[in-house]
Amino acid sequence: MTLEELALYEHIVSVFSILTFKLAVLVVGYLLSKLGYQLLVQGISGRFKFKGDFQGIKADLVSASPGTLFIVLAVILLVTAVWVDKPISNEVSHSENNAEKTEKPELPPPPKVKENQ
Repeated sequence: MTLEELALYEHIVSVFSILTFKLAVLVVGYLLSKLGYQLLVQGISGRFKFKGDFQGIKADLVSASPGTLFIVLAVILLVTAVWVDKPISNEVSHSENNAEKTEKPELPPPPKVKENQ
């Protein structure tokens, strides 16, 4: 197996793993949004209040329905999964030792033939 073939297999595995991760996040985001929608439609209520304070910035989230929380979480998850880029970089480098090993060896000169007179 050459280094180019090995690099191709590594690239395929990298792309497949990132694709699998993004599809899994999309499925989880869909399920969260579906759960939030069902909670909203059924009218299930429960008050919750979230407070956040980070470096002087304060945020409060108050809701009368947990369905709203699930929908907000699903939107954040889906936007993050789609928007965040997962770069792939595969490099193939040949070292001098490998290059010397792959070169064809020199053949010895052909034997001299004596002519009979």
